[in-house]
Amino acid sequence: MDTKHSILEIALEHLFGLEGGYVNDPNDRGGETKYGISKKAYPKLNIQNLTIDQAAAIYKQDYWDVCKCDDMDAEMAVVVFDTAVNSGPRRAAMFLQQVVKSKADGVIGKNTIASLRKRTVLTSIDDLVIQYLGLRAQFYHDIVRGDSRQAKFLKGWFIRLFKLQKFSLGM
Repeated sequence: MDTKHSILEIALEHLFGLEGGYVNDPNDRGGETKYGISKKAYPKLNIQNLTIDQAAAIYKQDYWDVCKCDDMDAEMAVVVFDTAVNSGPRRAAMFLQQVVKSKADGVIGKNTIASLRKRTVLTSIDDLVIQYLGLRAQFYHDIVRGDSRQAKFLKGWFIRLFKLQKFSLGM
């Protein structure tokens, strides 16, 4: 992991290990999905014919770069990136802002990054990652509380969280 770019490559490799190929589950709020790219998020995209390279380019531009992951420690970058993919960049930013006690406006900017750096002086990055993933776990419970049809996804969401935690903390 010599460069920030290699962190993205590692994050993408992990992500593609979690995200499956083509799926069109009528209960999935994202609708038609491939490599985690959903028709709901990209309505003009031919999801069924999406290539892994196209998905990687979308992830870099619309998730990694939007969340300023290059400005974070690798452990947090991977977690924020995965959350952005799974729940959107705004929610990923809100979780980070809550953890670092920054203004929660859903946009990662200079203030959020400065707060993250300040918090890593006071708290280990591992502890911050665990706090972040706790917020994400609560979010999943809230989804199911609001829509019981989503309960079938809860086990998979938590397996993803546990794999992400193990991966991130092992970096």
